[in-house]
Amino acid sequence: MITINLLHPVNSNPVQTWRFSSKDVIRIGRSKDNSVVVLSSVVSRHHAELRRQKIGWEVHSFGANGTYVEGKQVTQAKIVDGTVIRLANSGPRIQVRLDADESSPKVELESEMIDALDEMELSEEEQANQNPNERPTLTNI
Repeated sequence: MITINLLHPVNSNPVQTWRFSSKDVIRIGRSKDNSVVVLSSVVSRHHAELRRQKIGWEVHSFGANGTYVEGKQVTQAKIVDGTVIRLANSGPRIQVRLDADESSPKVELESEMIDALDEMELSEEEQANQNPNERPTLTNI
C-alpha cells in the first residue's frame, strides 16, 4: 500500500490523506481526473505521477513550475518511505509513505550472493592442496 499525505504548510502535519493498494500509476495535479487532486494555483493540471517500478516507486514531473524531492528539482526520482515531494518551488508538499513490501528491494540479490559464496567454500583439505593463485574469488566467478 502507498499512502500520500498532503502536509500542512507550517507544522508539516497531514491535512489530507489518500491510500492506494493496487494502483501502478498515481497521477497528481489540479485537475479532477487525477488520483490525487491538489487545488493550488502553482500546481499544474497534471503535475506529476508516481509510478510503481519492479523495485519501489518513482516520481515523474510534468508540472510547468517543477517538482522537488527533498528540496531538489527533479524530472524523475526514486521514492522511498517518507520522501517529501514539493509541487512547484513554493507549492504544497506531499509525503509518500510506503509499506515495507513497497519501499525496499527484495533480498533476492543478497540470497544469490550467499549461494555463490557457499559454492566457493572449500574444505580445509581442499584449501591446503590448492594453489593460492587458483582459489576462486568474487572477481573471477
